Order: sequence, then structure tokens, then C-alpha cells
Amino acid sequence: MPQVLTANHHGIDTFAQSTQSNLLFSMRRRVDGKPAKTVPVLACGSVPMNNLTYPRGLLIYAGMAASADGGICKLPLFPDSYKRKLVSVVGPFSAEMLARASARAKKLFEEDKLERPLESALNAVFDDFASVGHEFPGYGRQATVVNQRIWQRLFRDRICRSELVYIELESIVSRLLEKDLFDKSTICHQLMFDPELRGRLIENLDGQRGCWQQEELMQRCSSSAAKGSLNGMNSAQGTMFFWGVDAKGRKIPLCIMEGANGTGVNLRGLDDSGQLWTNPFTPADIVQCLQDGRLLPSIFTSYLLISIARGVSCIGGYYQAEYLPIMRKAVIETLRGNSGKSVKTIDNGKPRPDLYLSGMQAMGLKTDGQLLPAGPLEIIASGGLHAEQYEQIGEITVLQSHIASMYDTIMDVAPQGSDFARTKKEVTKLVHDTVANKIVTISMD
Repeated sequence: MPQVLTANHHGIDTFAQSTQSNLLFSMRRRVDGKPAKTVPVLACGSVPMNNLTYPRGLLIYAGMAASADGGICKLPLFPDSYKRKLVSVVGPFSAEMLARASARAKKLFEEDKLERPLESALNAVFDDFASVGHEFPGYGRQATVVNQRIWQRLFRDRICRSELVYIELESIVSRLLEKDLFDKSTICHQLMFDPELRGRLIENLDGQRGCWQQEELMQRCSSSAAKGSLNGMNSAQGTMFFWGVDAKGRKIPLCIMEGANGTGVNLRGLDDSGQLWTNPFTPADIVQCLQDGRLLPSIFTSYLLISIARGVSCIGGYYQAEYLPIMRKAVIETLRGNSGKSVKTIDNGKPRPDLYLSGMQAMGLKTDGQLLPAGPLEIIASGGLHAEQYEQIGEITVLQSHIASMYDTIMDVAPQGSDFARTKKEVTKLVHDTVANKIVTISMD
């Protein structure tokens, strides 16, 4: 059964949590017992450039600020104006952007704000950026190449033979939609274009994580909202099947609404400026908008096409382990009684929808009685993993790996208003005292 990682966000990935998920996944075996040849990652591109994984630039855990107060140094590659743009629609980084980021890094070293051992690692990564070139159609294609080159630098003497392959999730799903939307026998076509099934599905998944808040969406998309203001409206209402993309490259939540005077079904939404977005909800119109970059598949649509309809095991984050089973159950309940044959293809318990790796780490950076997360830059600065360390990763228990990952996961469970800098500083010491002698530790000395 095919398996892919789906927790990662697209873009240049220096997030410790996803880097270490990739390492853990690289240790899986094929049916014949041989090591897997690839680490396939379907990475989400419908995320803003400034989100927690920071596809806008590089995350550095071993900066002076990180040691002092539990913070993370962010080294931007793209300018501030890109913060809210979606990775999927951003163009390639330029030589000028790379030169500015390199100069910023040099200044941080001169001001003693970055640990000196990181300098050679950063220079090597910047060389990789420069060698990739800037003639790609978009940032996503650049990131695929850059991430693979950074991956190779994590190991001494090529001890890991698996190749890391990042592919934008939405680009794969868009290609599948070009087929499924026009095929009336597919689960996708039935759920989207049979009015009874679509209505039932929307009701079954209303309010679920990764889906939509129907009442809030309808309020936002109404004609009265279009004439007024979005102030005070819920910004986390999700979207129905697709995200719209505005002229600034930002998400637009969409809902499905009947057109006036029986003119058909439309996808409708308001951007953050209160501008109306509308498009006919037909296979041809949807495909055209996907090709034009005006639409992106939602998380639900992505898992519908890849996991539920095609049986690919999507190994994601701990939130996915909660919401993907709910999505799958809702699809089965919606189809049952109307399309028994389709239900049989997915109601067989395979693949398991509750698999996850994100949130587990097997490595840490040991410094001053603390155990910081080890991202790719820290691993490269330590000289890379040798064979004994790589083998040890496979011996770490699930409990130990969850404890080691607390630095990155604490934000998901800490109460609102928490002092994250203080909390993270305390966590780094707690992790050190609990698992420093049980997981793989590296240093940059």
C-alpha cells in the first residue's frame, strides 16, 4: 500500500519537527525488507509564507536568542510583503533576494547573534540556493530541489540512500481533479455534483476541523456582507471544497450557493477587502480556475482524492489523525444507500486514516544544560549524522520521541496568554533532563 507524508508544509523546510519526521519515515522498509528508496512528501502549499514552519525563509534554533530565551531566529529570504501570500502562488526567489538574505546572515554573525559553527552550514545552504537557479515557474518547484539538496547534506558518507521528494499536495490533487470531475462514476464527482449527496456531505462535515463552518461561511458570502464590512467576522470558518485566491495571492473562504433566479450553483466568497469572488460550480469552470491559479483544492478535497478515493496512506500530523477518520466516515455515511459500489471501495478499513509522525522527534541539540530542537541547519553544522546515530534513531521509543518534540508542540496545548519564551526555556531543560541520554544528541562544538 503506498504511503506518503502529508503533515509538512511546502516551501524550503527548516522546521525541526518536519525534518525529523522525514528522518523517521526514511527508516521504513519495503515489503521485501529492503530500505525504501524515496521519502515522498505531499506538502501543503495553501499556507501563508509566514506560518509556523516559515517557508518565507530559514528557521535557526541555535541562534544566541534561542539559547537565551527559548526563541527561534528567523532569517527571511522573501520580503515582508510576502508574509500572507500562499506558497502555492509565489514566484521563484531571485538572486537579489538571496544576496539580501546572505548579507543579513553575515551581519548576525558579526553581531554575535548566531553561533559561529552555523556559518559554514548557512554558506553551504546558500550555495545550494544559488545553484538551483531562478528560472523555475514558481517557488514550489525551487523548494522541491532545495529540500532534496539540504537532505543530502544531513548525512555523512551518504549513509541514507533514500531520496527526499517534496511535491506540492495541491498540484497533485489539481491534476487528479482534471480527471475525476468529468467522470460521473468517481466519488469526487458524485459528492460535488449530485445535489442531494452534496447537501448531505456539507451537513455531515459542518463544524469539523479541516472542513467548514456553514453558517459563518454563508454569512460571509451573503450579498449583505459584500456591501458591508468583514469586521468581527470569524476568520476560521474554513471553506467548501476549494479556496479562492485573490489578486494578492491570499486565501478566500468559499461557500456553495444557488444562483439567483435558478441560474445554477456558484462558488462564492469575499476576500479580506470585502471584494466579491464568484464562479460557476461546474467541472469545466473549476478546472479552468485551477489552471489559472484562481482556485486551490481544500484539505478535505485533497484527502478525498488521495486517501479516501485512492487508498493512499497519508501519514500526517496529530490533528490529521483526528480529522481524517471523521472525513472518511462522513463520506461513507453520505454515499451509503445511494452508491453502494463506491462505498465498498473505501469502507474496508484500509488504509488506516489515523496514522501520524509529526510531533515526534528523535534528535536534539545539546547546549548549556538544555536540549533544543535540531533542524537541518544544526544537523549540518554538527558535521551531519554518522551511521551509528542514524541507526539509533530507529531505536527511540514513541514516548521518548514525543517528549523530545515538546519544544515544537507546546504551542498547541499551552493556554492562551502563556509566556512562550519562558515556557520554551523551561521545556528545553525538562527535555534535557528527561531524554538527553535516550535520544540522539548532537552538538556544534
